[in-house]
Amino acid sequence: MATYYKIQSAPAPVSGRSRWKGLFSGMKQGDWFIVPKEHSTRARASAHLHLGKGMYKSYSVTDGVCIQVIKDIK
Repeated sequence: MATYYKIQSAPAPVSGRSRWKGLFSGMKQGDWFIVPKEHSTRARASAHLHLGKGMYKSYSVTDGVCIQVIKDIK
């Protein structure tokens, strides 16, 4: 039988998939950030998933891709 341990003194580990959700949930209208080109596809897909269609604008810049929130997130 397997043994399981309960650790209460440390926060639960964060999945690599949810790192974008924390970033997008804290953004307000007019906030923006630049993502390197190698991560641009994931960032755009995550913006579409967490912000929704028509809530953000993404465009290419020299350093990568800029993602800007254009409407308040509810």
